[in-house]
Amino acid sequence: MHTERLNGLGFVDIRVMVDENGKVGESVITDSMPFRLFDRESLRAVRTWEFNQSSYTERCFDIRFKFDFDKFNERE
Repeated sequence: MHTERLNGLGFVDIRVMVDENGKVGESVITDSMPFRLFDRESLRAVRTWEFNQSSYTERCFDIRFKFDFDKFNERE
C-alpha cells in the first residue's frame, strides 16, 4: 500500500459486546473510512482488550479508532 495517496484522517467504528467478566464477545464494524483499509487490524486489536467486571450480563460499547494519514506520510 502506498500511504502517499492517503491524506487527512481515517477511522474505524466498532460495536463491541462485553460479558460480565470483562471479556470481548461479538465485535462488529459499523463504519470505516477508507472502506476496509484498517478493519481487520482494528477488530484484531479490540478482541485482545479486557474490560472491568460488571454485574450486568452483557454491555455494549461503540469504539472509534482514528488514523492520521499525514503522520504516516511524515515517517517516510
